[in-house]
Amino acid sequence: MKKTLFSVLCAIVIFSAIVPVAVFADPIDPSIGPPNGTIDNLTANDVVRIILNARNWFAGIVLIIAVGTVLVSAFIFMTAGGDDKKVDVAKKTLKYAVIGIVVALLAYGIVGLISNTLNDLRGGGVPGP
Repeated sequence: MKKTLFSVLCAIVIFSAIVPVAVFADPIDPSIGPPNGTIDNLTANDVVRIILNARNWFAGIVLIIAVGTVLVSAFIFMTAGGDDKKVDVAKKTLKYAVIGIVVALLAYGIVGLISNTLNDLRGGGVPGP
């Protein structure tokens, strides 16, 4: 019962965090993307833009999930009522949430570092983070 309640609560937090992103998304602009709708004429700038967009999405989704997990951990901790098992579960959940935040920030930073390094090696032209 408790695991089911926890799973439902996590699903509600994740769903409520992701839905506004989808609702307020910009319409697809056909001028953005590969020329003529093919991948034959992709340039290095196009590839870097795709990687940076993927990085932004990944980091954003991981951060949303991590913040939701922090909230769930806080809820478990507040409702523990002195039960050592619940406090341990809350501590573990918080630890994994912090690890998720660190992974998201590292992904954002490492890809930005690689992008800037490639930009410096090429002499400019590749968009930064």
